[in-house]
Amino acid sequence: MRGLLSQSGLLTVLSIPFFLVDKCLHFAVTLCTITCVMASKSIQVRLDERLKKRVEKIFAEIGVDTPTAVRMFFMKVAATGEIPFPLKAYEEDHYTPKQLKALDRLAAEAKKGKGLSRAFSSAEELIEDLHSSL
Repeated sequence: MRGLLSQSGLLTVLSIPFFLVDKCLHFAVTLCTITCVMASKSIQVRLDERLKKRVEKIFAEIGVDTPTAVRMFFMKVAATGEIPFPLKAYEEDHYTPKQLKALDRLAAEAKKGKGLSRAFSSAEELIEDLHSSL
């Protein structure tokens, strides 16, 4: 017998007895729902207000409120036994959306030749040019 607990506090029990008939495996499924009372516990978390607003906007876009999203996170950790995303001290190619926008803008300007120095034929020529501009 398997049990699945939903957010509404309903426990759905699934029973699958197997039996053989004429050398074929058959099974019967019994599904019943039992209402149960879930104990709940509150938690408090301190967050930067700007971070909270940004994340709540994302939650609203996907149709989830903050408490439900936190419950989803807890349920995923409980189900898998791990944090559901990689934890690294440093992600080499990780840029914020603001940084990516700035990089795109600078790349577009560079394609137009804006903000670039003249071409140099050698490192020595570049160094001479740098010294002359001081």
